[in-house]
Amino acid sequence: MKTIQISSLPLNDVLSDISGHWDQSVVESCSEYTLELPEDIGKGKIKGISFDNGLAILIYDCTFKNDLKMEFNVNKVHPLKYIYALEGNLNHSFEKESEIHHIEQYKCAMVASSDHNGHELKFDANTPTKIISLEVNREKFAGRMLCELDDLNADLKSLFTDYRAKEKFHHVGHYSLKFQELFKALSEFEGKKLVRKMFLESKASDIFVNQIMDYEDDMKPNSENILRKSEMISLQKATDLIEDNIQDAPTVEELAREVGVNTNKLQDGFKYLYDKSVNQYLNDYRMDLAIEYLTETEMNITEICEEIGIASRSYFSKKFKERYNIKPSCLRKK
Repeated sequence: MKTIQISSLPLNDVLSDISGHWDQSVVESCSEYTLELPEDIGKGKIKGISFDNGLAILIYDCTFKNDLKMEFNVNKVHPLKYIYALEGNLNHSFEKESEIHHIEQYKCAMVASSDHNGHELKFDANTPTKIISLEVNREKFAGRMLCELDDLNADLKSLFTDYRAKEKFHHVGHYSLKFQELFKALSEFEGKKLVRKMFLESKASDIFVNQIMDYEDDMKPNSENILRKSEMISLQKATDLIEDNIQDAPTVEELAREVGVNTNKLQDGFKYLYDKSVNQYLNDYRMDLAIEYLTETEMNITEICEEIGIASRSYFSKKFKERYNIKPSCLRKK
């Protein structure tokens, strides 16, 4: 495993430090820095941008040829980090400690080292990895909003006001679906100069706020109400259950129980994925099947109703006309 040491702050010096190990130059554009990986190290890039409010964003979008450890060990108070694993996974540990924190895909770690101790990040070889790290200079950021911090729970308020890093902090949880759009915006926005920097700063603030909401939800016993990215698998399973059992479709409650999420999360997930409730998705899928049977088979209306799980011909005709603005019998004649 290769190891590089980064002994610099702030962010632009961090990237310069990394580039020095690889004899590779950093490209700067309006305070946004990009480091392309040299071919002997891997492929991809590391990007970073910092803002006047004390927030900064580091994006690792890389595939390394060998296992790589980055040791951040500057003799200063290190920033609080929100580390998100969008693709692949990452191992994190605090300097001078042996415990390893595994940050798997769809997870986020909130980590703050104590005193002047740093962080160690380990990337796996030959694994496409995309990591977003929100770096928070607590003295600069939280110092501007002491009044607002009063509304936070005691743990978070203590974390954000611990400017001298008296206590370390570590928390890992699954990030919510809200981050999907935030990360997409970070990757795709193409505005120039001032507009781009202001846009990215607003997204950094959104990430900061939404992570507070995720953390507070994590702390509630048996009452997670925020839909997590990792639960997309459960939503896909619910979709498959509907489509595979269309003749005797499960209720919302049965679906939720089967896939292991509560009904509110299930409804929120369908709204997010399909912009429909569960029942709207079920009805629309039935109508989509009906139009296939009407146009591609010789089945009569009664047979089609049985096939898609609707007992009443009149109800079927009503729903079909609402969807396609034509009666099924008229469509069949055409």
